[in-house]
Amino acid sequence: MASIRREVVIDATPERVWDALRDVGTIHIRLAPGFVADVVRERIVDVDEAAPAIASMIEQGLGVIQKTLGKRA
Repeated sequence: MASIRREVVIDATPERVWDALRDVGTIHIRLAPGFVADVVRERIVDVDEAAPAIASMIEQGLGVIQKTLGKRA
């Protein structure tokens, strides 16, 4: 099984970040609005040769999450 790990610093309290992360049904609203259009559940069976494209999307998504959660409520 492949794993892609990334880290990003977010200017928000851990409680705010974990609250948003736990709310998986609203990822498109609370974490990555404009990047994730809606939430779909899918079973990933295999990923082959897709790591560079997926890693790029992860980087973009992390930037959106960082910007979204870094906003002070």
